[in-house]
Amino acid sequence: ESCPGEPRLWWDGAHNPAGVARLVHAWREDLRFEPPAAIVVALSRDKDAAAMVVPLAAFAPGAALIATRTRNPRALEAQVIADHARAVGLAAEVAPDVAAAARRALDRAAPGRALLMGSLFAVGEAMEALGGAPGELQ
Repeated sequence: ESCPGEPRLWWDGAHNPAGVARLVHAWREDLRFEPPAAIVVALSRDKDAAAMVVPLAAFAPGAALIATRTRNPRALEAQVIADHARAVGLAAEVAPDVAAAARRALDRAAPGRALLMGSLFAVGEAMEALGGAPGELQ
């Protein structure tokens, strides 16, 4: 879904390799978008970050990956996500929170699209910071 307050930002709760595969398919085949220029990834500690960044690198090899963590106590450290992303050739940086990561992704993606994914907690925090749920423009 696109962020109602910022239509260049799209978010998805893909939080495992199968979810990432479905997200990539939908982005390419259903939406027919160019790959995102920046991708925000936030995950819980029990998710396989190493396996999830592999399809992202194939899907958007030139994207800037902004790793972050949610406020949830189960959140994976952003540096771990960034390290996995760099290991598969993605340019990665760390942002202190979801809102900052989303803003950084939009800056890095301008004028293209940015994607936020990996955790429904991250999607919720992005909705809170950048315009609410679809249909709830502030």
